[in-house]
Amino acid sequence: MSADIKFCGITNQADLEAAVALPIRYVGFNFAKGPRKISAEQAAAMTGVVPMQISRVGLFVDNERDYMHECLRAAQCDYVQLHGQEDEDEINYWKESYKVIKAFRIQDEASVAAAQASNADLVLLDAYVPGAEGGTGASWNYELMKHWTSLKPFMLAGGLNPQTVCAGIQQCKPTAVDCASGIESAPGKKDPQKMQDFVNAVSNCHG
Repeated sequence: MSADIKFCGITNQADLEAAVALPIRYVGFNFAKGPRKISAEQAAAMTGVVPMQISRVGLFVDNERDYMHECLRAAQCDYVQLHGQEDEDEINYWKESYKVIKAFRIQDEASVAAAQASNADLVLLDAYVPGAEGGTGASWNYELMKHWTSLKPFMLAGGLNPQTVCAGIQQCKPTAVDCASGIESAPGKKDPQKMQDFVNAVSNCHG
C-alpha cells in the first residue's frame, strides 16, 4: 500500500465496524464540534470492535484538557489530534501520555514551514477554509509541497475521495492519507462502498 489510511469522523457502530474490517491504520473520533461530533459515552460504547493493529485517534479543537482526558480514556485512544490553535507547549503536554497529530491548514509557504517545525509525532496538512477547522471536503494547492524539505512523517487531508486520493499521494508522497467527508453519503454517515473504493484507490496507487 502506498500510504497508510485514516478514516475520521466515525459516529456510529455500523460505520465503525465497516471501517475496521478494511486495511486501514487509524480510525478517528471527533470530540470537538460539527456533524461528526460524538460524546465520550458514545465512543466508549462502540470502540471495543477496533482491533489492536488500528490506532484510535481522538480529535479536538482547542478543548479543555479535562474534557480531552475524559474522551481519550473513554475511547482508549492512542493518538490525540489537535486541530485548533494549540501551540508547541500544548503538543509537548500531550506527548507525555499519547502520540500527537497536529493539523495545519495549508495556504502559503509560512504554513508549510510551521508544519515542518512542529514537535508533533505526525503533522496533518489540511485545506485552509476561513472559519472551518477541517472536514470541509476542500482541497489545497499541492504546489506548496515544493517547500517541504523535512523527513517528518505527515498525513495528507483535504478534498480526498476515491477519485482524488491517488493524485494527492503521487504529488505529495505522504506517510498517510486522512479522509472524512470523501467517504460519506451524508455528513456523519459513512458509505461502505466509498470506504472500500478509497482503500482500493490507495492500494492501487503507485509512483
